Amino acid sequence: MQEYQSSTALASVAKAFFVLFAFGRCLSVAPQTAVDRDYRQIFRAEAPAAQISRVARSSRSQKISLASAPSSAPSTTCITVAPGTSPAGGYLPLSGFGIAPIAGVGNDTITNFNVPSFTFGGVAYTQLGVDSNGYIVLGGGAAADNTAVNQYFPNPAAPNNVLAPYWTDLDPTLAGAVRIGTLTDGADTWIVIDWAGVPEAGNAANTHTFEIWIGLNTDTHPGEDVTYAYGAQTGTGQGGLLTVGAEGADGSRGATYYYNGTGTIPVNGTQLRVSTGVCTATCITAAPGASPAGGYLGLSLFGIAPIAGVGNDTITNFTVPAFMFGGAGYNRIGVDSNGYVVLGSTTAADNSPVNQIFPNPAAPNNVLAPYWTDLDPTAGGAMRIGTLTDGSNTWIVIDWAGVPERSNVANTHTFEIWIGITGDTNPAEDVTYVYGPQNGTGEGGLVTVGAENADGTHGADYYQNGAGTAPVNGTQLRIASAVCSATAAKVTVSGRVLTPDGNGLRNARVTMQDDNGNIQAVTTSAFGYYTFSDVTLDTYIIGVTAKRFVFDPRPVNVKDSLVGVDFTAR
Repeated sequence: MQEYQSSTALASVAKAFFVLFAFGRCLSVAPQTAVDRDYRQIFRAEAPAAQISRVARSSRSQKISLASAPSSAPSTTCITVAPGTSPAGGYLPLSGFGIAPIAGVGNDTITNFNVPSFTFGGVAYTQLGVDSNGYIVLGGGAAADNTAVNQYFPNPAAPNNVLAPYWTDLDPTLAGAVRIGTLTDGADTWIVIDWAGVPEAGNAANTHTFEIWIGLNTDTHPGEDVTYAYGAQTGTGQGGLLTVGAEGADGSRGATYYYNGTGTIPVNGTQLRVSTGVCTATCITAAPGASPAGGYLGLSLFGIAPIAGVGNDTITNFTVPAFMFGGAGYNRIGVDSNGYVVLGSTTAADNSPVNQIFPNPAAPNNVLAPYWTDLDPTAGGAMRIGTLTDGSNTWIVIDWAGVPERSNVANTHTFEIWIGITGDTNPAEDVTYVYGPQNGTGEGGLVTVGAENADGTHGADYYQNGAGTAPVNGTQLRIASAVCSATAAKVTVSGRVLTPDGNGLRNARVTMQDDNGNIQAVTTSAFGYYTFSDVTLDTYIIGVTAKRFVFDPRPVNVKDSLVGVDFTAR
């Protein structure tokens, strides 16, 4: 994409690039060839699970709409999919044990079964739904859980609680078979779901063979035990569209091993292990970075109407196409008139004109804040939300256009958030802030530019109440999340803030800013003492602000815990 330096240039060529998107565990056995020959020496079949119901296919759509109810915080159970050995050491066909195909399986069907108890993600299940399109739904599936349209994980849209060894548009009515049964080695037992030689819809020559192994809770070795094993593969999924991965019960957490050409596609002999565990903390950065359009691009150019009913200090919840942030998936957001959004929808406690230093465990959390200050859209400007696409990727765009500060209508602010959706050609996390004209520095000089994670334990301030670099017309920022380093040393930095005559100064604000512009802030005690805890080894600029006093900031190289980092007013 050509880069443009101003919103004026962008406005003149916008529609050449973007169009409005219609809302619319393990046994010592030989490789596979030996497994096929000698499996009866190791495994025997048990009675197949009992079928309980069948449901039909349903359709899905993507659109932005007002949300009817708030969604919950993302799950703290995370999922991984990685190479690992399956119980038989490879694909083992259920047909070799005389297990018949599932009766009544058609094109785009899901069949529910009662099964022996197993555990996934810390939850015990006794039902599962087997979909003809190469995945299962834990706990059983409903009509909305049956679809040939694969997803990138995580995705809060149905289906959720999915094990997907090869989710693509398959058609077992053309050839092959889908089976379910239990196999045991005499000590442990597994539920096995087997898609054998099932072709892609519309292309009978492209067939796929794979299975899921799920260990039982009544095993000699009980506990979570989920693996995928693959036989012969012809083709790369119907139309090249394929998901290999897994997802949790609410769709907020998941893992994608392969998606539509990205990742390592399974081949004959591939074995994968699906595991769950407690999520690792997510850290956030806010730093300069290019936005998709190269600058501010007003949604008014595309005929998108202002959000109805927006007032002074209001928040409006929307259902949106699925996107990722901080390793979690979302399909709801709350858009606040005061220049921020809350991921995962909101309650009344999440609406406030009083900006915060990030991180802050107090509500709101899970915040993207391009310009959090006390704004009043009833006094001018407009707020809009829509989706824009360049033909390959699509972004949710939230736009505050010329919205004034509450007490000064001459001070207006124009900015927007771009959020890439998981259905993209490039489905990874993609969040940017872009800025148009800025008049003023926030209501009373109080403004936060940054972001925060779901529980308010980690966040980043790019600018906060005069500290940092204030966004101006043309500023572009990228918001990124990553697993917080588990090996980085954490230390403390402490000192005292003093008046010129050597007395401790209370309620002074002390900030530490790293090379990426991320800011931590604390307030001094009644005797002027301050402490930064949990500091990563790095070089920082430490500064102090206080009424009636001036302090010189200075660089500090933090190689270990520091004490006596004192500041005296000049």
